[in-house]
Amino acid sequence: MTVSVCINTYRRPHVFKTLCSISNQDLPQNTDLEIVVTDNDHLGSGKEYVDQFTASTGILVNYAIEPNKNIALARNNGILRARGDWIAFIDDDEIAEDCWLSSLLNCLNQYNADAALGIVKAVYPSDSPNWIQRCDPLSKNWAADGTQVWGGSTCNSIIRRTSLFALDHLFDPSLGHAGCDDTDLFFRLSKANSRIFMCGGAKVYETIPPERITINYLKRRFMRNGEASSKIYHADKIQSYPLKFFFKCAARAFGFASRSSLYFLLRDQQKWLKYKIYFWTELGRIRPILRLPMIEMYR
Repeated sequence: MTVSVCINTYRRPHVFKTLCSISNQDLPQNTDLEIVVTDNDHLGSGKEYVDQFTASTGILVNYAIEPNKNIALARNNGILRARGDWIAFIDDDEIAEDCWLSSLLNCLNQYNADAALGIVKAVYPSDSPNWIQRCDPLSKNWAADGTQVWGGSTCNSIIRRTSLFALDHLFDPSLGHAGCDDTDLFFRLSKANSRIFMCGGAKVYETIPPERITINYLKRRFMRNGEASSKIYHADKIQSYPLKFFFKCAARAFGFASRSSLYFLLRDQQKWLKYKIYFWTELGRIRPILRLPMIEMYR
């Protein structure tokens, strides 16, 4: 059995550390590992770090450039070059635990699954405020270990190759600048009756740069999340009864805004941010009804 680990990179030196964590995986017997790196910088800036990794480990990497700056196109580029029976995904700002892949593979075997998701633990800058670290807005844990889920993302996941290629298309380039093309793909996997399970033992650690803990970034990110939720998961509701959906989202947004204001007055910044995130998410859900352009996270 061959597992292909696909990594997209864009002008991020951290990819070297990501590659090193992949090389340290404790794999089950009779399992081969292939590493596929797709550089979305047309100048090929990531090759320096791939070459550095190969020189220090002796491990060859399937490296290629996707010159069109679009994360969906880069993901598709990697998948089409991958040869594995299973295709795993990790981001270039993450580090995997040594048991990452073996945990995902055990989960697939245990539940006869077609895909599995792991936990992403955010590692915030050491000087970031304690209330942001306690709120922990950027970690991802979809559900309890062993739970079947109906969504996901590529930041820590594995998918059966045949399930991927049974879809009518892979990642949607029209969503590649918004960055919710992976949300769309996992939703389509579920609709195609692929079984997706949560694997609590598969952990990666994401290094969060200072610019991602600003209020402006968090607002854009969670509004985009809400927007993606509406466009992908609730498209039928928006089409069938848009006004009802609008007022439900608006009512929830008002409630979350009120709670956020209360905790602001109480100077509880952790809870203020928590409800502010809920508020931004509901605002994002409304955007497709108003036919506003999608928020672009990857420009």
